[in-house]
Amino acid sequence: MQKREAEELFEKFKNGSCNASEMEAIRYWLHYYRSEMAGNYSSDDLEKISVEIWSKVEPLLIDRKPRVISLKAKIAAAAAIILLALGGLYVIQKKATNTGQMASIYKNDINPGGDKAYLTLADGKKISLDHLQQRDIAQPGVEISKLADGMVVYKVSAGREATDATNTLETPNGGKFSIILPDGTKAWLNAGSSLTYPLSFRNKKERRVTLSGEGYFEVAHDKAHPFLVNSQRQTVQVLGTRFNIQSYANEKYIRTTLLSGSVRISGNTTVAKILKPGEQADFDTNGIKVSQADMEQANAWINDDFVFNGEDLHTVMRQVARWYDVEVVYDGEKDNAAFYSTISRKKKLSEILKALTMNQGVHFKLEGRRVTVMP
Repeated sequence: MQKREAEELFEKFKNGSCNASEMEAIRYWLHYYRSEMAGNYSSDDLEKISVEIWSKVEPLLIDRKPRVISLKAKIAAAAAIILLALGGLYVIQKKATNTGQMASIYKNDINPGGDKAYLTLADGKKISLDHLQQRDIAQPGVEISKLADGMVVYKVSAGREATDATNTLETPNGGKFSIILPDGTKAWLNAGSSLTYPLSFRNKKERRVTLSGEGYFEVAHDKAHPFLVNSQRQTVQVLGTRFNIQSYANEKYIRTTLLSGSVRISGNTTVAKILKPGEQADFDTNGIKVSQADMEQANAWINDDFVFNGEDLHTVMRQVARWYDVEVVYDGEKDNAAFYSTISRKKKLSEILKALTMNQGVHFKLEGRRVTVMP
């Protein structure tokens, strides 16, 4: 890519007209030039360059229409300015062909996950929802049907409303699913997740469900009956709103991201926090930390994307393992690798791994359902 083409791309970024592949190229350049700079400039030079870059980035961000500026936009702006200010090498293919003697090995491929789920009924019966037919009756008094968009609607007949019985919707690794609960609340489950809810919310003071893994909710408004989500040690209370909770046992915190409305987050021994739209709360043994959310990343799995904004290799591979239902093992470590990429979750596994190789030079060996990560 020549300098003129790079300048044209930068203009597209300023105008907000970059497509997904162009944004991906900008992110790639950022990491490429960061490594080039580290080897060719002193610490004083790097500090001067950093000051110059951000003095140019800040006016661009201020000039944009008022909105939450995502980390992705800041990174892309910095990358483009680095590219133009420092000159350097404009053929980005060079890095891909000079990654050393190590090469990735793909002995097979794995399709992406899809709509897969099981429903465990109050009587212990477990049914697969993968191929649910219209108006398929699961048990007396309960009707489960599938809409044209694939969302499952769960209804209980009037005679079964007064009950404390619960059902559990569960997605395996490599699966996702969406359901409309008896109160009209819509819930989406990511891979390796489960949602336990009452057979009916009628005659109850509150609507309480239990989540394990990751779920996105659009809660039906009912001011008189708050909606509560229990997830490990955390409880989220809402009246009517849209939010995402990531609560996997192998992640270091429970993350709740609010898209609209208001939620109250509490724990057994922590002071409760109230989130505003665009904020996220990270809950761990140290308490609750509230910060500005990257909304694109929070919504990524709902939109069938992976969005990585500085995650380390292990965090990235945990997401990959859940979605493709694979075992991940490590043959050595790659230190300080931060991944920046947007990749469709509809791609086969080999395409995901190749994109990660291009992003940080890490290599993989895929054998059966085992992925070996190599530095």
